[in-house]
This record gives sequence, structure tokens and C-alpha cells, in this order.
Amino acid sequence: AFYPKKSYLNSMPNRQKAQKIPSPAAIIIGGGLAGLTLTAHLSRRGVPVMCIDREPAFKNGVRDVRTTAISYGSHFVLDAAGVWDEMKDKSC
Repeated sequence: AFYPKKSYLNSMPNRQKAQKIPSPAAIIIGGGLAGLTLTAHLSRRGVPVMCIDREPAFKNGVRDVRTTAISYGSHFVLDAAGVWDEMKDKSC
């Protein structure tokens, strides 16, 4: 579990103090394809997980629209993670 030091909490603005600090069983660093896939796998299996990326999902009101080439075998991993059905209609 992640427990920030009290001095860190005392330096936070009041609105951040009011938010509940999650206690994930796993923290995934990186919100790219691999990090998000692992997050989906663990979450689907009931593991409390947090995915942290250095960039926000929306930056200046715009969603990240990077593209990724997915190999034939990778689509099976994404399907097992429960995300392929949402992706397949947007693929080439």
C-alpha cells in the first residue's frame, strides 16, 4: 500500500487532501499500450490497480490520439484483457 508522508499531505492544497488516497495492490508505471493492457488484465481479475503516466489522458482538452501497430498475436492478449471488442471496429 502507498502511504504518503504526513509532511507531503500537509503541503497539498485542501481539495487534494479531501480526496481519498487509493491503496492499490499494484501500481503500473506507464500508460502506453503495454501498461494499459496489464492494468486491464489485473483489474479484470479483481486486483486493485493504478496506472500512472507522465502525461494526462486529456491535455489542453484534447485526447491522446497516438496510433499503434498491433500484431496478429497481440490482439489475443488484448482480447484476454477484455479490450479488443472496443478496439476492433476502430482498427484497419
